[in-house]
Amino acid sequence: MLFFLLVFLESFLLFAQDNKAIEKKWGIESNTTNTAIEFSKLPKNFDTIFPMHLEPHRAEVQVFQINPNMENKITGKFGTELIFPANSISLPSFFRRGDIVNIELREIVNDLDFLTFGTNMLFYDSKSKPHLFESGGMLEIKAIYFNRELNLKKGARIKVKFPDIFSERKMKIYKLSENGSWVEKGEVEKNPENPEVNTFLWGFLDGFGIWNLDYPNPEISCIQGTIEPISQNQNPPYIVSVVGLSSVGAYSKNFNEAQFKVNVLKDQEVKIIVGDSKGNFGYKDIKTPSKENFIDFSNYKKISCEEVGKVTIKETSYNIRKDRKKLLEFLGLKDRMTPN
Repeated sequence: MLFFLLVFLESFLLFAQDNKAIEKKWGIESNTTNTAIEFSKLPKNFDTIFPMHLEPHRAEVQVFQINPNMENKITGKFGTELIFPANSISLPSFFRRGDIVNIELREIVNDLDFLTFGTNMLFYDSKSKPHLFESGGMLEIKAIYFNRELNLKKGARIKVKFPDIFSERKMKIYKLSENGSWVEKGEVEKNPENPEVNTFLWGFLDGFGIWNLDYPNPEISCIQGTIEPISQNQNPPYIVSVVGLSSVGAYSKNFNEAQFKVNVLKDQEVKIIVGDSKGNFGYKDIKTPSKENFIDFSNYKKISCEEVGKVTIKETSYNIRKDRKKLLEFLGLKDRMTPN
């Protein structure tokens, strides 16, 4: 027992030291209100500034303790249910029978959750045709034993029950791969216990990681516009995010200049949210074009998208950024779901 306690304390201290070093490197040390970020120092796969400036509003990590030798059912605060079959988790050799495993669950269901999660919402099918996801919610699931992430056994599956409240679209399940692309993992079905009551969608997960319940929409267009910064203080780089109002989901892209082009779903009510490197934001509500168009790295400069004009950044105080209610009012958003 003393050995495991020493291992735990050592891991905790190393984690705390690493966290401090990263915070200092990125200029976001604890108990400071200076949220300016040097983007040249961020990791290469760091895709958005939202997690830094709006860290308090990331989807909460919920922790559940389970006995992996038994069947376990856990229910998230927003209604997601996960059923783990007995002996389905691959345990390390030093696991002691009777010990518990921590399951960490993050439910991504509201607009701020999608914004702060910073995950790519573009999907390419087997014919390389691009789609933008209309989401029915996302999950991040981990299994932890003494700070060690565990895997699901080969062939084992976690049964998942999603709250069916977002869309009439036929959804599928996708998993985020290690290279950052989405992999289709199967269909979802209406509640098999009572198909007439469409309260939940059912499916299966073949591992831990980041999962997405989505309709891959191929009807894509694009928009272009200009970011109007605060006075002469440019504060690049900028982030431009498109948040669905008539659909669910958000997708973001970084820009080093005030002009932007982004892909959007056709014929949708959306909110464009722009932010600078110091945590100031602005927004504009638009109806996306009906003309099909798609931009990628190969044709970015060649394609002309529908012009949406200027999106003005306004000074956004730390007091607004830290208060979810004030921030939602500032951005003109509302939470779609509240915890049970």
